Amino acid sequence: MLPRPEKIEDCALVTHMGCMDGSGSAIMFLRAGGKRENVHYVAAGMTDRFMKKDFDREVGSRFVIFGDIGFGPDSRYPDELEKRGSVVLLDHHKTVQHLSGRHWCDIRMDVCGTELVRQYLGLEDASSKALAALIMDHDLWLRKDPMSERLASFTVFAGQDVFVDRFLERDVSERVFTKSEEEMMKIVEHRRDGIIDQLLKKTQIRDILWGDGKMARVGYVISAEMNTSLFLDRMCSAHTDIDIACQVNVERNSVSLRSRSGYDVSEFAAEFGGGGH
Repeated sequence: MLPRPEKIEDCALVTHMGCMDGSGSAIMFLRAGGKRENVHYVAAGMTDRFMKKDFDREVGSRFVIFGDIGFGPDSRYPDELEKRGSVVLLDHHKTVQHLSGRHWCDIRMDVCGTELVRQYLGLEDASSKALAALIMDHDLWLRKDPMSERLASFTVFAGQDVFVDRFLERDVSERVFTKSEEEMMKIVEHRRDGIIDQLLKKTQIRDILWGDGKMARVGYVISAEMNTSLFLDRMCSAHTDIDIACQVNVERNSVSLRSRSGYDVSEFAAEFGGGGH
């Protein structure tokens, strides 16, 4: 049985910065009665830094929910949080699987962070379920509902705070976008698709030897495109011979990987010192 707070309004939420799943987690927290000032966004791979520099000041003794974000295998903070108590961690990334089995952690890779937070907080209304389903369709790369891709592009265009503001009270089981947003999205998507088409023409392909004699055909582009999952999905479609699609973002000092071929991209990333998310 996961630990539970006495009052959600006294809790803090720590979730993923710059991510639709993190935004969805924040929406579920706020819908359940959480306060905006108690939502803290942390970039992927920076949870330890948040714990070291900001946790005591921002969270203090509050019950804390970590949603869609966790701790790597080398972090000391899970042990410290377990001793502290008043904490729950809800995540779905492979890099936190080592926390499975701890009484305060719910780690499931078949659902997104938003859905985990929704279930934990007991939000059973149609709108919350519909929003979580859309976010999960995109976040788990299921690609069953075209609207999830559009929602992700809206997040990139509008930013995390605006996304939360717009969808906090909206019933997405009835409508996703307003009429004015639909008109805006036509422009956003047209521009987005044009940029992605140009970037795909710059794809370079290289065979990379890694691990114990494994070979991966990697398609890569150096780009700061923010629609990362969509961009890499289209790279996989445009280059069906590649095992891994890769975006190198020099501005953010990050590398993003996706695969349709069954490659475990987290293992591939770990070979080169990555895999933090």
